[in-house]
Amino acid sequence: MRLSKHLLYNWINCNIHFDTICKQITYSGLETEDIQNNINIFQKYLVIGKIIFSIQHPNSSLYMIYKVAISKEKILNIVSDNKFFCHHMKVVVAKIGSILSNNKIVQKENICGIISEGIICTYKHCNMFNKKNDVIELLDCAPIGINFQDYLFYKDQIIKVNVTPNRLDALGVFGIAREVAILNDFNMPNIANIPSPITIQEKCNLQVKISDTIYYTSRIIKNVNLNIKTPIWMKEKLRRCHINSVNIVIDIVNYIFLEFGKSLYVFSFLNTMHDIVLRFAEDSEKIFIKNKNTIILNKKIIVLSNKCSILSFLGNMDFKYFPIHLNHKNLFLGFLFVDPKTVYNSLYELKKKNPCIQNNEYYVDTTDQIKIIEYTTNLFLKICGGNVGPIVSYVSEDYHKYINKKITLNYKNIQRLTGCNIHYDIISKILKNLQYSIEYTCEQYWNIIPPTWRLDITIEEDVISDIIRIYQYSNIPIQPFYSTHNIISNNITENFLKRIKYLLIDLGYHEVINYSFIDPKIQNLIFPKNNFLFLNNPISIEMSCMRYSLLPGLIKNLSYHQNRQYEEVKFFESGLCFSSNPKKHLGVKQDLYLSGIIGNIGDKKNWFFSARKFDFYDLKGDIESIFDILGYLENIEFKKISSRILHPEQNFGIFLNNQYIGFFGALHPSLLKSFNLQYSVFLFELFWDFIIFRDFNKIKKISEFPHSRRDISILMNEDIEVNEIILFCKKKFIDLLSEIRIFDIYRGHTIPNGQKSISLTFIFQSIEKTLTDQEIDNMMSFYLQGIKKKFGASLRKI
Repeated sequence: MRLSKHLLYNWINCNIHFDTICKQITYSGLETEDIQNNINIFQKYLVIGKIIFSIQHPNSSLYMIYKVAISKEKILNIVSDNKFFCHHMKVVVAKIGSILSNNKIVQKENICGIISEGIICTYKHCNMFNKKNDVIELLDCAPIGINFQDYLFYKDQIIKVNVTPNRLDALGVFGIAREVAILNDFNMPNIANIPSPITIQEKCNLQVKISDTIYYTSRIIKNVNLNIKTPIWMKEKLRRCHINSVNIVIDIVNYIFLEFGKSLYVFSFLNTMHDIVLRFAEDSEKIFIKNKNTIILNKKIIVLSNKCSILSFLGNMDFKYFPIHLNHKNLFLGFLFVDPKTVYNSLYELKKKNPCIQNNEYYVDTTDQIKIIEYTTNLFLKICGGNVGPIVSYVSEDYHKYINKKITLNYKNIQRLTGCNIHYDIISKILKNLQYSIEYTCEQYWNIIPPTWRLDITIEEDVISDIIRIYQYSNIPIQPFYSTHNIISNNITENFLKRIKYLLIDLGYHEVINYSFIDPKIQNLIFPKNNFLFLNNPISIEMSCMRYSLLPGLIKNLSYHQNRQYEEVKFFESGLCFSSNPKKHLGVKQDLYLSGIIGNIGDKKNWFFSARKFDFYDLKGDIESIFDILGYLENIEFKKISSRILHPEQNFGIFLNNQYIGFFGALHPSLLKSFNLQYSVFLFELFWDFIIFRDFNKIKKISEFPHSRRDISILMNEDIEVNEIILFCKKKFIDLLSEIRIFDIYRGHTIPNGQKSISLTFIFQSIEKTLTDQEIDNMMSFYLQGIKKKFGASLRKI
């Protein structure tokens, strides 16, 4: 919001420097973002002149010749391509030798045979109002010949103030003036109530069809001339605050908003408008607006309507949706206060249905409604003329109870929340300056009622915040924070996760961080028929669903890099995933997952060997490295599972001590096609919260004795997993069996159909002695008998 120093000083009488006021505004909780001079300083001054004569250029139809008086004796001959200057118009003139904002020096010019002795300035020449090319038109009372920089009407300062959403009372010059008066203990600004003479008895009634707190004020003005130009004084005040002039009605509405920060309804009054209805819209009710777009409504959106059509939706003051017809001569003026919670819900529904629409949150101080109606009426009468009808008001039964909400303020709570002792008398004075009504007071607490313009004050903490704002945050002593809490994190789950992240980075992976909310279409493609959690107020449809897994984001990352011709892609991510669970808080279950994805070329081509693509065993080796770091490599099993995500022949579940903790494998061919991926993709996902971590690893003694090795080849059915045989053998002779390795798998013409040959290496070692050949042979014999009995496998004879 922008406002000018002149406008502010019209409401308060003070001798405080303007820069000090701007600092006070910032320290009170608002923010003064920028301060600018309205007129910029040039090396040579510009002067005010008056157009006394004009004629068409004799040698060119593109130009006009103007006679401009800059004093009683001095008249300049100026040639301009602007043909819309009026006689007796007061303008700004750049004389010969003047320096304009672009450092251009004004010189005599011969334009089609006529000498031009200066330039009639636009805002662009003076570097004002975003450098618009509009000509600067001055008031009729502007004195001829003085320097433009000394002209008080433009000698102003403009400040930009950021107003927080809860402080709608500070919108407008009047709201800021009230804030300055409170901060400096000045007399509060007051809106003068000057009744307009009532010359007609026509009025408009409001029918309320919603059960909320309502305060409504309206009036009818007839026989108004809306084709009149906006006065220069109003146009320039709006322009200083970066508001462009449109027409007299919109300009007056914008001026009221600039002065008071209040949204005023103005409609063209027709014979069908004697009864206006405040109601909820019908479901799927539509409004066709000026730009040929359609606004869709529902039963939660509040509208104002007459018998024929909708006049406005609540909070609207944008005339591109509901334009004023300047050929009409009758106007309806109205203010409407509705419970802010209801307004907020209505606007939320409106913007949800129509994201492109712009709407203002509606706020009207009910105690000033009639005064502002009278102020607006006087503006229309002064500029446009007309006949005025009586003011009509409607007040709901619960209005006074809503406005007069009592809050108990405890003195001890102020001390507790602020951390300092503010004297009781200082707090009482601040409350009076803030215009709180104090019904009862003692040394321990106050019973107070907030002022009518502070609807954001609803609880005790709001009042305390308001007191500290006026007391000034800088006056609260700085105290070092003291806590007995141990701030050193020793979470074993997080520590192991951090360790694994470093491992994956060393293996060539890159960590990614994706949003927790994703496109439901992508998630449903990967996890069909699952119940997902949806957001009530999403940023967009593509980010409206909470992620069920980390894989959709990783697949999207991989697809993005493939489309940009990256040859090697290895990503991992850790984060929370969300699912529905009625037993959890708010019905939401959160689990920490760790996932990874690899694809495309594994080793880049060079002179020594050809390029090789990533395969299933690359990913399997990375997963084994993870569990090796965790100390669980001996405890995990890989078992085939059924999955719609993974390839039918390359999908395995990961089991830790027989508990399912994740899966890995190749991405299903149908999903490769759906995501337009041109090569095999391998991925894994670990349910990190399901892993029970050990706080330490047991230290084992290193054997000083030599190890012994035995190699065997066994024949077994094709459907038996080798891992089952290895796990069976590891359970026997635990202290003597050091390691089992697979060194060969063979299928060929010497092997019967449906069988395979597996070659295994057994390594034995004792920490107590050197094992004899007989002891090793006995253990191998035991293994062969057990394998034959349990799996039907036999020793292969070569």
